Amino acid sequence: MLGFGLFVYYEGRSHELNLYHVIWPAIILSAMIADNLIRKIRLKLVSSTHMVFVSIIFSIFLISTTVLMLSSHIYFKRMIQSITYISHPNQLPERELEFIKANTLANSKCLLWMKNQASYYAEAKLSSPIMGPGIVETLLASDADLLNKQIEEVMPSCVILGIDSSEYNSYIIYNTLLKNYEVVKVNPEKTLLLLKPISSN
Repeated sequence: MLGFGLFVYYEGRSHELNLYHVIWPAIILSAMIADNLIRKIRLKLVSSTHMVFVSIIFSIFLISTTVLMLSSHIYFKRMIQSITYISHPNQLPERELEFIKANTLANSKCLLWMKNQASYYAEAKLSSPIMGPGIVETLLASDADLLNKQIEEVMPSCVILGIDSSEYNSYIIYNTLLKNYEVVKVNPEKTLLLLKPISSN
């Protein structure tokens, strides 16, 4: 019942990254089923051919554990970053927001392409000049191609691009921006670029 309840959330937000949040009841159930099958095989209550299912379950566990161990340094790094952020709050988002507000007009349109995109849009009272998913949900190549095409067609007059620690990896869109735009201002922390279309000058 817990698994069904959690999977309802996944159905409402069907993204591969969300699968990690809802799959753990299935992992526990798989381990219980494998353990039960092994016990029944030993007691000769079921055929030994059921070991195939047990082998599949344990193979998946082994592969998943290996991948997790190989990626452990990433999780460790994130944990250290979280601890550091709690003990020494990062003031960068506030300074970036000040830069955005200083170079845009409230209730206007500006393409913001950096980390914390949604928060900056809300706080600066801006809207996006292009249609499509937000930066966090732009993982498919088709989404990136659609945004790339819109940027070329619409040519937003205001674009603020995140670099360095504020960069969001989306090379297709970066290529378009760098090709059709020029940098007119950089924030003091050198994490944001204010871009304007080359044709406008």
